[in-house]
Amino acid sequence: MRRKDDLTKIVCTIGPACEKREVLEAMLKAGMDIARLNFSHGSHESHFQAIMNLRHAAYRTGKNVGIMADIQGPRIRISELSDKKNLVPELLFEAGERVLLKEHKPTKNLPGYLEKHIRLDSQVSLLEHLHAGDRVYLDNGTVELVAKGQRYPGGWEMEVRNTEKIKTRKGINFPTLAKFIPSFTQKDKSDLAFALRQGLDYVALSFVKNAKDITSLRHRMEKILGRKKGLPLIIAKIETVTALHNLGEILAVTDVVMVARGDLAVEADQEKVPLYQKLMVRHCIKKGVPVIVATEMLQSMVELPRPTRAELADVANAVIDHADAVMLSGETASGKYPVRAVQTMSKIIKVTEESRYDDENRLPELEKRRREGARDVIGLTAQTIYNLSREGRPKVIIVKNAPVSFIVALSNLRPPAQILCYLGNHNPWTRKLLVYFGVIPYTSESKFLRAKSKYLHYIEIEGSLSKKGWVFKVGTVNKN
Repeated sequence: MRRKDDLTKIVCTIGPACEKREVLEAMLKAGMDIARLNFSHGSHESHFQAIMNLRHAAYRTGKNVGIMADIQGPRIRISELSDKKNLVPELLFEAGERVLLKEHKPTKNLPGYLEKHIRLDSQVSLLEHLHAGDRVYLDNGTVELVAKGQRYPGGWEMEVRNTEKIKTRKGINFPTLAKFIPSFTQKDKSDLAFALRQGLDYVALSFVKNAKDITSLRHRMEKILGRKKGLPLIIAKIETVTALHNLGEILAVTDVVMVARGDLAVEADQEKVPLYQKLMVRHCIKKGVPVIVATEMLQSMVELPRPTRAELADVANAVIDHADAVMLSGETASGKYPVRAVQTMSKIIKVTEESRYDDENRLPELEKRRREGARDVIGLTAQTIYNLSREGRPKVIIVKNAPVSFIVALSNLRPPAQILCYLGNHNPWTRKLLVYFGVIPYTSESKFLRAKSKYLHYIEIEGSLSKKGWVFKVGTVNKN
């Protein structure tokens, strides 16, 4: 099948709305590059079935797909909601009322006059560290609570600041208690082992605080797999103020970054999140680290067939900023229009990339990388190919027998043409390269040659390894 010709990649979250094979096939045809499995929800059995369905859909469509395991991390969730001692699946919180926030473990001597209760699902005791005046947020800030009155054994009296309904299993954020929350839980250990057994391509780590969290995860993977090479790429989800402060050291050790705007908007000042997004994208471009922009990009399409004008602008701005990928969450996992959401995302990307605004936004970090390049053969060759692509405007860049480092170096320059590449059969990097801007890796030489034959105008690079290092043969083809 003919692939989409967008350069910016699309990550889609898999859930009940899209887990069937025929829906996944349609999403792949519409432009999905990477499938995200959210381990905050579902069982290993359901994730295993999703993996099988994804691989079957990829085989049926002839399209490569990367699979990401998004490890929950120290995510605190609502285990139970109760109203007048009756358990309920959702609860209306009204501004000004008092509710009881309590630990998951059994508690005694809690005040009986508080009729609405929220029970935490947490492996660590947090409420003992809470203080009067501290804020707590439910469901990415949908409801704000403030600690009032006194602390009880295993519970806190909270005041509700705004009216809204909340369902069970939604997340809870404690911005003032980050240092008391562990980076890796028992559930994460089990989920990581499962993901590695399935041979997934990426592991996303939630609530990263510093470089140590990334290096610890990499050590865990090495220990489980018994090797240091061929590991899944680690995606550091930046969603706390602590991670922002430590962004430099995190970029030095992670493989990919995700701008996780949902929790970041709760943990930090929400009005600063667009600026943090731009800061992170620019730093990633400067360091050559792929970056994914995530959370609520087309949120209204969970319920409606069309996005809002603000959402259209949100996706377009991420493309203009030259992010490697944009992500759909609830839009595909639980929304009414999962395929249409991918189609809409792909159309926005295509129109934006073809516009003059995409080229006019000359990021200083990107321009510096393009201007200076590297001083080795791989970097200099990538610089040459980029310059040729800017001058000749070929439809694609064909790369064969080149090292992964060359493909990555070329992608980091953000050329205006897709990079079609073949690394050899069963190369573990084939699917991992899907997260890189503009890179289309092929799993077999026959598919690669068929794709190449469809284009009349392209730049072709073939590498060979000699005793002195890599040698590249470069040519341009114009069959018109």
